Amino acid sequence: MCLLLYLAFTGSRALWDPGESRYADLSRAILDSGDWLVPRLNGVLYFEKPPLGYWLNALAMKVFGINEFAVRFVTAVSGLLGIFGLYWWASRVFSRRIALLSAAILATSAGYFAWSQIPELDMLFSLFLCGGLALFYLGFENKFRPFLSMHLAYFLIGLACLVKGIVAWGFPFIIISVYLTVTRQWKRWREFYPASGILLTLVSGGWWFVAVNAVQPDFFNFFFVGEHLQRFATKKHSRTGQFWYFIPVVAGMFFPWTAALVPALRAVWAELKRLSKPFVFMAVWVLVIFGIFSLSGSKRPPYMVPVLPPLAVLLAWWFDSKWNDAKGLFGWFSVPYAVLSVLVGAGMFIALPRIKYMDPALSVNCFWPAFFLMLSGALVWFYGKRQNAPETFRAVFLCALMFIAAAYTEAGKLDPLLSRKAMAKLIMAEYQPGDRIISFNAFWERNMQSMSFYTGRRVSVVGSRGELEFGAERDAEREKHFPSETDFVNTLRDDSARSFVVAYSEQLPDIERQAGRPLYPAPGKLPGRLVLFSNKPWRN
Repeated sequence: MCLLLYLAFTGSRALWDPGESRYADLSRAILDSGDWLVPRLNGVLYFEKPPLGYWLNALAMKVFGINEFAVRFVTAVSGLLGIFGLYWWASRVFSRRIALLSAAILATSAGYFAWSQIPELDMLFSLFLCGGLALFYLGFENKFRPFLSMHLAYFLIGLACLVKGIVAWGFPFIIISVYLTVTRQWKRWREFYPASGILLTLVSGGWWFVAVNAVQPDFFNFFFVGEHLQRFATKKHSRTGQFWYFIPVVAGMFFPWTAALVPALRAVWAELKRLSKPFVFMAVWVLVIFGIFSLSGSKRPPYMVPVLPPLAVLLAWWFDSKWNDAKGLFGWFSVPYAVLSVLVGAGMFIALPRIKYMDPALSVNCFWPAFFLMLSGALVWFYGKRQNAPETFRAVFLCALMFIAAAYTEAGKLDPLLSRKAMAKLIMAEYQPGDRIISFNAFWERNMQSMSFYTGRRVSVVGSRGELEFGAERDAEREKHFPSETDFVNTLRDDSARSFVVAYSEQLPDIERQAGRPLYPAPGKLPGRLVLFSNKPWRN
């Protein structure tokens, strides 16, 4: 079921702006340029993240072609490996049934599935980080070959560093230190093979930083100071939120299993007071990642992906404790679940008119996702009332599968609003060598990155450069690719070159007035505020 669910939809919708398209364009640039060392986004240097995710995506595109399936393949497989890996870990630490329940909960959690279909770096990072932490525990507690487990763990942490940077080294160090302190096992620190392990981590995850700094001396200050220290300590990236920001995020990502969080954590507290080692390790794992990101000045929902696997095990352990004795299941889970499913299902019907208001051309149908939610609520109420824990669990699992499939099918209908794929198709039907594609104050960072991927051409940016600022300042042709508004207007007046321009619709009359010539909107009507036009008539 997981294989079907996670791979069947991988190529079913366009790449949305900004995140999906950003990492797709970075990967495509590797194939176009042949440069595997220095990442480039829209033709300029881009050092916000290390390149392992781009490399794997580029390899997938080399195998499957340049398409949506290839771009999402690595992320989807990472999600699947995380599910199967969690089953293997939980079966060694607890039991086969808890392992099965853990995998089922994680696979059908809406947030985990969603981020396995969004080709950013968080799912791949989570796979390596969680895999490393899990192996550290197995090796230390003699659940699996200690020497092999420890060194595989160090290797995976090194790969995690090549995905998202030195945060991958910080989390394991803090989590293991806190775990040893709480369980009073500091005398066993040598069992982590620190000398050979740290060397392995540095080799597997540190070589690229040395190599790229040798060819780009500005890299160190930008990456380590700007993208790590300033990202954590300041609001530089405008991704702010209150300290409790991630509480509703985690609750939402676990949907529809959210109602089990409170009773499961309540039951886990008793195990923590007894210092039960697996529960202490998982609690420290969750709290350290949750706490550090809560203190950070940069907050995004996918930062919580690495806390979902241990929480899934805790929920599975609670369900397992009710499997043959379902006392309390109805009051603590069935009733809250039924209420939550009805509220969310009703909310989806309320949200539908809002989507229509955004643009009447969008035909999103929320009936089937809402139907499966409400059906699960009725079934959970029915079986919970009869204290039948196995059927209650199966009802949530099967309806969650159907809910996710139905919701994701409808999500593809938002493509015209959230992706520039349709605009790119219109442009490439007319494009000739020497033509230019321009984003005019269209918030390139938020709206236009998919244009670069789908056209395979650079997009000239007029206005805010956003994350391209570092690379733009070092671009030998920055005046051409980052023109001023005056130069942009002069380009429109130039009959020797054709310009395809994306701008907000309300800007078009003023642009036409400044250019002093007629401009030609693309044929057809596309949803949203962005419009595509050219300084020459469209042939088709």
